[in-house]
Amino acid sequence: MRQNQTITELIEACIGYFEQNCYTKQRIERYKSMWRNGICRYMSNKGIGNYNCSIGEEFIRDNISPRVTPGERDLIRSVTVLNEMQATGKVSKKTVHPITRKLTGEIGEAAERFLHRLKELRRNATTINDHLLYLHRFIQYLNNNDIKLLGEISEQHVLSFLSTRTNNKINVVYSLRMFFRYAYEERLLKTDLSYVLANYKWVKHEKLPSFYTAEEVIKIESTVSLSSEVGKRNYAVLLLATRLGLRASDIARLSFANFDWDKSRITLQQCKTGREIELPLLIEVGEAIINYLKFGRHRSSSPNVFLSARAPYRTLTDTK
Repeated sequence: MRQNQTITELIEACIGYFEQNCYTKQRIERYKSMWRNGICRYMSNKGIGNYNCSIGEEFIRDNISPRVTPGERDLIRSVTVLNEMQATGKVSKKTVHPITRKLTGEIGEAAERFLHRLKELRRNATTINDHLLYLHRFIQYLNNNDIKLLGEISEQHVLSFLSTRTNNKINVVYSLRMFFRYAYEERLLKTDLSYVLANYKWVKHEKLPSFYTAEEVIKIESTVSLSSEVGKRNYAVLLLATRLGLRASDIARLSFANFDWDKSRITLQQCKTGREIELPLLIEVGEAIINYLKFGRHRSSSPNVFLSARAPYRTLTDTK
């Protein structure tokens, strides 16, 4: 895109992009209002005609308080949109970036090698990520207690870490046990600390039921409102889970190619297991998907069935 643009030209380019990507009229008007009362007024008062990112940064410095309010957050977004359009010719969707967990220090390096060993053994990626989470928590706890080396870890450190409600769970115990056993076998530890957890008793807390009765499932399904576009999408997603038992990751990845409407079946490769499965396309499920495609899904060239509710419309993820 051109860097030497008037603010009016740049805003027109943004609006054109919004319309092309099916942004709602209300949302477009909201951006127009923010630009009109924000950056446009600011540039007019300073006698500036052409926009660049430096002007946007100056506007934010002069108008945004240290404790950013929701309204000020919108103004920042309005400037970000202008910067992205001028730099790339498109606007990115606001996303929540996943947390990255770094394993640091000597203990972190050992944990990284342990996770690499699991990959070599072809353990499932979800399982490895769970181990990463638990080990990251443990290493943070050790760092907070000024424990930097593997040889400095004591039985008391392990038991104290597991004493909290967050960490007192079978999966955490299992992960630490595996890690300590690995470290001992690799001669990174002189003592096999996994023995501390050999007969460890974790406290069983009350949890959500692992299954629901047919009556309970129907009640859950009936709570979804079908009057909105989001409701139509969520209802179809829910039926795929309750009637066919599909995982969130598999539902999010469903494409039109997975459906054989003539033979009333769904064929897909499971994300977790890698196995190809074939499921019957039940009448209730098919009708819910068709209702969403006709009246809830926005125009998009995406091959995936289920899209985000706000423009730009993109494929769902299994975390939404």
